[in-house]
Amino acid sequence: MLSKLHTRHTLLERARAKDPDAWEQFYRYYEQYIEYLLEKLHVGRDDMPDLMQEIMLGLTVKLEQYKREKISFRKWLSRTVAALARHHLKDLRAKHRNNQRLQWFLSDQTEEQKLDDYISEYWKAYVVEQALKRVEKNYKGKAIQVFRMTMDGVKAPEIAQQLEITEPSVYLLRSRVKSSVTEEVEYLVTQLEYPE
Repeated sequence: MLSKLHTRHTLLERARAKDPDAWEQFYRYYEQYIEYLLEKLHVGRDDMPDLMQEIMLGLTVKLEQYKREKISFRKWLSRTVAALARHHLKDLRAKHRNNQRLQWFLSDQTEEQKLDDYISEYWKAYVVEQALKRVEKNYKGKAIQVFRMTMDGVKAPEIAQQLEITEPSVYLLRSRVKSSVTEEVEYLVTQLEYPE
C-alpha cells in the first residue's frame, strides 16, 4: 500500500543541481498540489497552464534559496508558489476584477500569516484526499462511500439508511478506512513535507 516516494533531501539536492530526472520527479509530486492550491485561490482554468509553467520555472531558481534549517519545505514551497502566482496574476488583475477571493490573494495587504493559515488548510485537505485516493483500491463495497459521507458530516444512522447497511457496519467500515487513511496521511506527510 505504501509505495516509496522520493521527496527527500537527495531529490531536492539533485533538483538544485539541475538534474532533469529530479525535476521531473519533483514536478510529478507537486503538480497536483500546486494546481489544487491555485484552484482554491480561484485562479481560472484558462490562466492555469501559463501560471503552472511560470511557477515551475520560478521554482528552478528559487529552490537554490531554500534553507532547510529556517523553514519547513512544505511552508517554503507554499509561500514560494503563492509569491510566484501573485506576481504573475497581478498583471491580470483587471481581468479578474469580480473575483473577490483572488483579489484578496493579490492584495498587497494580505498578511503573510493569514496566507500561511489559508494555504495550510488547503495542504491538509490535499494530503487527506491524496491518502484516500491511495487507499481506495484496497477496499471493496461501500467502505469508501461510508468514509466520504462521514467526512461530509452525514451521521451514521443516515448513512446506514441511505446505503442499506446496519449502523454497526457503518462504524466498522468508517473505522477501518479511517485507520488506513491516517496511516497513509502520516506517510505522505513524512515524504511530501520534507522532514525537519
